[in-house]
Amino acid sequence: MSAFKKIIGFFLIYLLPGIVLYIGYEGYLWYQQDQEIRTQISHAPAFELYDLDGRKIDFHQPIKKVFIGFHPQCDYCQLEVQELNREQFDNVEFYWIAMAPVRLLNGFKNKYIKQPNHYVLADTLMQFESYFPAPINPCLYIYDEQNQLIDYFHGKAEVAELKKVLAE
Repeated sequence: MSAFKKIIGFFLIYLLPGIVLYIGYEGYLWYQQDQEIRTQISHAPAFELYDLDGRKIDFHQPIKKVFIGFHPQCDYCQLEVQELNREQFDNVEFYWIAMAPVRLLNGFKNKYIKQPNHYVLADTLMQFESYFPAPINPCLYIYDEQNQLIDYFHGKAEVAELKKVLAE
């Protein structure tokens, strides 16, 4: 038997099944993590946040809402808000929530927020980060009128996909 056939045989007998098992296990772990996140955030949060003018925001109004964890200096977050500004979303409120200095949040708001249904909120007590698993900015959590989770995105979301989720 040639050396080449031995290498192919070794690969098919030992390495290929190992690779398949590894990929399957990684898929199972991702699915399990997704289910844990969905359980944890299945209802809209009950915390209190204030806009940059000091007004308390009531998250429990019967309207669809999108909570967006971001940082005002994040390039992807800036790109996300620019893309969202190009579209009209009726009967949806967008809450841009960050734990950042108010001057940075005001700069972000003044430069990027162009829609009346977008609100920038300062999370001075780290409530957002303690409730939502936010491994990457931006992260979007979408809730229906009854404050039940519809879907979530970690990382920049495509506007077309977001519109599709909000239409459900």
